[in-house]
Amino acid sequence: MSLRNLISFVGEANDAETLYDIKTKKVYLFSHDHSFTYVTTVEGQPKYTFHHINGVINFVDYVEALATQWTSHIE
Repeated sequence: MSLRNLISFVGEANDAETLYDIKTKKVYLFSHDHSFTYVTTVEGQPKYTFHHINGVINFVDYVEALATQWTSHIE
């Protein structure tokens, strides 16, 4: 993973960032302070840095997961 290839497309209030790798098309979460149960630390990275969102590999997966979460709140 090269930091030069990462573009942030979501910034959260706690400074977490969701990132897109323009070369590999993968999505990552950078979070230094969390209690998320839906992420796995990227191999070779320290714990509270870069994570994979479980079930999300690329941007389409991310959008689908988010849409599923949103639609679960619509009655």
